[in-house]
Amino acid sequence: MEPASVEPETSRGEIPAAQPPEIAAENAPEARQAPEKAKPAPTQRLAFPEGLAALVCVQLGKMLSSTPEAVAQEMLDEMAYNARCHNINSPCAYIRRLLNLHRQGEFSPEVAHFERERRKRQKTAEAIRQNNERLHLEALAEGRLPSGPPKAPIVRTPEDEAIANAYLAEMRAMLSMKPSPYKAAPS
Repeated sequence: MEPASVEPETSRGEIPAAQPPEIAAENAPEARQAPEKAKPAPTQRLAFPEGLAALVCVQLGKMLSSTPEAVAQEMLDEMAYNARCHNINSPCAYIRRLLNLHRQGEFSPEVAHFERERRKRQKTAEAIRQNNERLHLEALAEGRLPSGPPKAPIVRTPEDEAIANAYLAEMRAMLSMKPSPYKAAPS
């Protein structure tokens, strides 16, 4: 008896299992079909308020898609600032109201600039934090910083203590501080 064939019988369009994976992938029926057109990426890059669910952000994005980006961002900033100060139960209804005001020519952002400045400060602070972390890691890698605690504790001399006490006495005199009527607990 002869051994059975290792390769399975194939009908037209199927790929035998003996082909290398990269060739099999090229010859696969789904690879030969015309690729689907990719959906265009949204042109607006909006900063949504923190704490919103992803689904709400998608809905707001759809609602604001026909609005100019600058106006849409002002609306989101207006909502974000007011959400921090007041309870907004429905972000979509809030934005819908702002959109109606915009269509009527009556939208006038009152507090959006506060939110915009807060977002800029946060972005700057995060960039500084990341840069400091990068510099610290580079300095550690190059051996410019000790990896552990300081080797020797700071030693105070009697002269340092005398200078500090004189400074405190001067500050008390400047502030006209009277000694506390409460007695210090014995130590």
